[in-house]
Amino acid sequence: MPVTLPPFDALPLDKAGPPGNAWGLWGPDDQLGRLNLLTPETVAAAASEIKEGLRISLDWPLDKPSHPTFNRQQFEHRIINAAPMTQNDDAVHFNTQSSTQWDGFRHYGYQRAKQFYMGHVQEDFQPGSGKLGIDAYANNGGIIGRGVLLDWASWADHNGIHLSPFQTGAIELAHLKAIVAEYNIQFRQGDILFIRSGFTAAYNALSAQDRENFPNRQPGGLLGFEATRDSLRWLWENEFAAVAGDAMGFERGPATGPYNDPDVSIHQWALGGWGMPIGEMFDLEALAEACRSRNRFPEALQALETQLLSFTMIFSRIALASAVAAVWSAITVVAGPTANAERSSWPLIPRELEAPIRCTGGMTPDSRCTNGLRKNGCRCDSKRTYLCDPPQMAKNGGICAKCGC
Repeated sequence: MPVTLPPFDALPLDKAGPPGNAWGLWGPDDQLGRLNLLTPETVAAAASEIKEGLRISLDWPLDKPSHPTFNRQQFEHRIINAAPMTQNDDAVHFNTQSSTQWDGFRHYGYQRAKQFYMGHVQEDFQPGSGKLGIDAYANNGGIIGRGVLLDWASWADHNGIHLSPFQTGAIELAHLKAIVAEYNIQFRQGDILFIRSGFTAAYNALSAQDRENFPNRQPGGLLGFEATRDSLRWLWENEFAAVAGDAMGFERGPATGPYNDPDVSIHQWALGGWGMPIGEMFDLEALAEACRSRNRFPEALQALETQLLSFTMIFSRIALASAVAAVWSAITVVAGPTANAERSSWPLIPRELEAPIRCTGGMTPDSRCTNGLRKNGCRCDSKRTYLCDPPQMAKNGGICAKCGC
């Protein structure tokens, strides 16, 4: 059964605490916040929607950004050869605010009150302290649920809105509401919201010199979701378990900019007030492309096709204090329109292999096979191994060597 949450206007729950807090909603010693919405029923409902079993990594490389902002430590990787043994170890050093990450509840608190989620203060976080560590996420089974992708970048481009992801600017609540309305998106309690701003794609296109100069670019700031009471109300009332995006800060940056009420920022209310994880620098490009390739929309609406995709999220068990970088996540597509087999809808498979091949060897037609003809000669069977067609395409380490599935 869904959990009944108090109305937004009832916040703050702890009247002695800072604005917007929901402290005490899940008990006096809570470490999970909105992740409490990921109940077995919620996860089972998400799993029941799985149609294809396609897995897409959302991790950006650990060495991006190559030159971090705020003077944070650069990524360092060393290969340690254990000579004379034929053996290597890897040693990595990085700031957990690098690359793909989930912000934990002791990463950012209320700036005026100097308090974190559930009223914790800096003195509570001594070395070795487990208070508000994201290991609580992992120990509870991880972040697993139904994700919803709002591809604002494609929608904005189609509607003539051109904002640089490298300058301060707002992804307006009205824009997200328009996307939701156009596609009749129905959120569910415990959904995990993803917003694509286009940041990682734009950063990947930078030259080496521009990446080096990135921390000192002018004008500065970052494109992100606008932080207003209305946008906070929208996040609360849609009952998301977590929010994330490809932007560096999810919300418009810097969060302390003059355009924001100092008491109203998404980081303060979500992390410090509600215990709602914020994901940053997720690589959503392949996921967005997978959405585009599975549409039933006319070609004229191709730029608008990626606004909704449901997927389950599985994250590895990594326990760090304030954030986790590059969680080696996997996405399983569980909903979304079926691809039209007559279109080039599988960009991860080489185009030269798109000549029709008849389904043989017990393989049955699927979304890549129409009237017994396959667009590609390779698919996964029910045991999640790889089959090759024609038979001479031999397996190589579990991967079809000549068909690249």
